[in-house]
Amino acid sequence: MFLEREKIMTQSARLMYASTSADKDILWLTKFQAPDAFIALMHERKKIAVLNRLEYNRGKEQAEVDELICSNDFYVSDEQSPSISEIILRLLRRYDLQEVTASPKFFAAIYRHLVENGITVNFANPLFPERAIKTVQEIEYIANTQNAMEKAFAGLVVILSESEIRHDGLVWHQDTLLTSEKLKLIFERELLESDCTCEATIIASGEQTTDPHCDGSGPLLANTPIVFDLFPRSKKTGYWSDMSRTVCKGKLTPQARNIYHVVREAQKLGLSMVRPGQYGHEIHAAIVSYFDERGFMTKRVNDKWEGFIHNTGHGVGLDIHESPSIGTKMDELLVPGNVITIEPGLYYPGVGGVRIEDTVVVTRDGYRNLAKCPKNLLEIE
Repeated sequence: MFLEREKIMTQSARLMYASTSADKDILWLTKFQAPDAFIALMHERKKIAVLNRLEYNRGKEQAEVDELICSNDFYVSDEQSPSISEIILRLLRRYDLQEVTASPKFFAAIYRHLVENGITVNFANPLFPERAIKTVQEIEYIANTQNAMEKAFAGLVVILSESEIRHDGLVWHQDTLLTSEKLKLIFERELLESDCTCEATIIASGEQTTDPHCDGSGPLLANTPIVFDLFPRSKKTGYWSDMSRTVCKGKLTPQARNIYHVVREAQKLGLSMVRPGQYGHEIHAAIVSYFDERGFMTKRVNDKWEGFIHNTGHGVGLDIHESPSIGTKMDELLVPGNVITIEPGLYYPGVGGVRIEDTVVVTRDGYRNLAKCPKNLLEIE
């Protein structure tokens, strides 16, 4: 019934040519960070990497592969440097491979060269479905990123607590106007102390919160929702974590406060359904129904969407969005080792938006929440 990591790893040979910044599959397979593209092959559970002379010595120390080959080993005597396409062809012939599977992002020129020389190239997305089942080590990496994020976020809450609302309806801290940009800078500097980075932090207030992906700009507004969507990545391990909290400096309107409590209860519902054997789309559908039953329908008003306008969650790992999906995709079955987010939200122009999100690990009997940050309504006087 469940997707077994060991069974998946016996699939046909899988081929990659990419840099670790462009394609996290090759980083996941080899554990080798490289700025330039290199070749990797998984064949009969054997991990193989081909590096050029520049990277070969470092690869011997750092790459976690079963066989490391220097690209020069594929040169024919007195031959000028062959193309990458030709080196890959010679690699496949070394292992007597006539068929491989690659990502849809695979280079067209390499694909053409292989096919013209009798190699069958299939495509799969994801190329490594076993990535969705995290090891104990991977979960620890994600938890470490989460801890660094929560430490940095706690500092922002302190700043808001020390701030005051002035007659202009804006928030001031030690005679400095608080802006989204200011808080993001403080947050990201704190993350750097923990060797993490966050390239697209969302800190938005007021009407900006009605757009889930508005990163926020300008002065923070008092007495309105302030959405913090924080998703840092460890510079050392490459693993992400993801958390959203909605707070307020001052007092929310009764309507916004009601939305907050409804979103909070919806998240509790979603979390209660996280267990092995549960389909992601069923969690999403339950939350949609919960909102609908309480009068918070998702609809188009004046050609703009409002209500619950995104999926409930997604997998987290070396990519911030990866399998499994907790949304409308119908075949994503949860299994132990999945790391996912549960992040319902409601967004209404004129009132504001609310999102609450945790990153959790699917366990054998339920889930473990990696987020320790409180989710009670935080109205900071």
